Amino acid sequence: MILNGWKEIAKYLSGSVRGIQRWEDAGLPIIRPGNGMRGSVVAYSEHIDAWLRKSRSTACARQRKTQMHPLIHRDVLQENLRKAREASERLQATRLEMEAQMGSLEKQVALLRASVIEIKRQAKSSNSSHLEWYGQTGIEATARSQKRIQ
Repeated sequence: MILNGWKEIAKYLSGSVRGIQRWEDAGLPIIRPGNGMRGSVVAYSEHIDAWLRKSRSTACARQRKTQMHPLIHRDVLQENLRKAREASERLQATRLEMEAQMGSLEKQVALLRASVIEIKRQAKSSNSSHLEWYGQTGIEATARSQKRIQ
C-alpha cells in the first residue's frame, strides 16, 4: 500500500508527523518524488514494515548486550531496596537519639539559667548585707567608689 504524505505515514506508524520526520534520518524508507529535497513524500507500507522489523531486531540485540537479564535486574533492585530500608531505619534511630539528646541539653540549659539567676540573687543580697554591716546604703557606697576612681 502506498502512503502519501507525512500525515498518512504518521497515522500508519501511530506517531506524530514531526516524530516520523525525525525517523527519516534513522533510515525510514520514504521516497521524495521530484527534486528530492522538499515537498511531498510517499512510502510503501511493506518497506516501512520491513524497516521496523530490522530496526527492532537491531535495537533488541543492542539492548540485550547493554542490559542485564530481567531476573538479575530484579535482584539488584531488591537488594538496593533492602539497603535503602536499612539506611532509613538507621536514620530514624539517629533522629530519635538526637531528639533525646536535645531534650537533655534543653534541661541542662534551663538548670544553668536557674543557677545563674540564683547566684545573681545571692550576690545581690550579699552585697546589700555587706553594705549594711558598714552602715552604708547602696547610693553612698557608689558615691564613695566613684570618688576613689577619680
